[in-house]
This record gives sequence, C-alpha cells and structure tokens, in this order.
Amino acid sequence: MGKWYKINKHFFDTIDTENKAYWMGFIWCDGYCVKRIRDKGKIEYSFKLSLQESDIGHLEKLKKDIDSDYDIKIYSLSSSAFRTDQKESRFLVGNQYFGKLLQEKFGLIPKRSDCTKVCNEIPQVFYRDFIRGILDADGSLSKYIIHKTHNKYSVSFSTYQNLIKWILRILKEENIIEIEDRKLGRRNKEGDGECRSVSFTGRNQSLRVLDYLYKNSNIYLDRKYEKYLKIRKEINNEL
Repeated sequence: MGKWYKINKHFFDTIDTENKAYWMGFIWCDGYCVKRIRDKGKIEYSFKLSLQESDIGHLEKLKKDIDSDYDIKIYSLSSSAFRTDQKESRFLVGNQYFGKLLQEKFGLIPKRSDCTKVCNEIPQVFYRDFIRGILDADGSLSKYIIHKTHNKYSVSFSTYQNLIKWILRILKEENIIEIEDRKLGRRNKEGDGECRSVSFTGRNQSLRVLDYLYKNSNIYLDRKYEKYLKIRKEINNEL
C-alpha cells in the first residue's frame, strides 16, 4: 500500500486569517488544480504549486500552514524551457476534499479567468493579504536608473484581467491610489489571452502600494519582502 499523507483539508473552508487570504491569492495565480475521472468512474483531484528551486522555503511555509506531510520535490525543467539548467520545487497534494473545495468554492480550475468566486470569499479585512499573495505570485517590484542619475520605482501586477480590475477597485476604495480607471498593458502584440498588466510608478505611489501590502505583514515571499525593505529604505533616503 502507498503512504497515506496528512493534510488539514479544511484549511480553506473559511478565509478567516491573514495566512489563509494570502495563500489563496498566491495559489489562485500560481497554483494548478485538476479533476480527473479514473477507471470505474473514480474521481481524483490534484493540486500542484511549482516555484523556482530557490523558493522552496515558500512551499515549506504553505506545507506547514496546511499541516501537511506531502513531499516537496525538485524537478529539472523540460528541454522546451527557456533555460534547461533550471530546476523547480514542486508541492503536489492529492486530497479529494481539498482539491474539490479549491475548484468549486474558489474557481481554481484549469484555464481560469473569472475571479468572481474567489474574490467573493475574501473578507474585506483580509483584502491586502489576498492582494499581497497575488503580487508575490504574479507581480514585480522594480528599480530603474534613468538619465544615469535618477531612480525610478515601479510595482507591477501581471495577471488575469478581471482580477487586476478588482485590485484597482480595492486600492481606490482603500485610498491607496487616486485613479481606478487605468490602461492595462500586454506583454506582447499577440496578447496574453485574459492576462493583462498594470504598473504603479513613482516614489510616492510605489511606496504607498508597497507599504499597504507589506508593512506589518506576517506572511510573504521572502525575496520580495527583502526587496520591499530595500526599496523602502532607498525611497525614504531620497524624500
């Protein structure tokens, strides 16, 4: 017989903590959940979250939060990958209740684009944690040098179009940004299906967005949090 793995399959039953809201934002953007019908009509659900090898510690955080002993494994990327020498860390959960909940309650289905279900499940008090999870999964924090003398800062989201529009509405309601109606970008001329991008640039605007999401938070992707602290220090030194 195969090993029986443990997991708190009820972890996402109710989004009532910072960590639950954060992880829902992160896995809704970067996670994958599939339903399969096996022999004799047996239904199986599989949830997978894959990150670059150096982010394995982030998967360990999720594993700890859901009280799981499922393995985190390292895999080499296929030859079709941009860099074939890269590896990824992968967390795979095969619990039926857990997977069915993610699909039916939160809309975490393959080729998803409609964020209505998941957004409706996030209480307002945890909006910033949910959005921080989205940024950690599908966003970037950047610093550029222009004209060889001036620093330019940017916070960008690149994810599902209606999810970006929801984020813009919340940031406006929270008085983090002044203008909700913004032009959404594409990464290439052919488009990205339902994916778009939006950026917040400038020292003041970037810092408002970053402080709203990361200040006094308890769960985050370590390398992005460290970048936030560095950018925050540099901006404060310039003001």
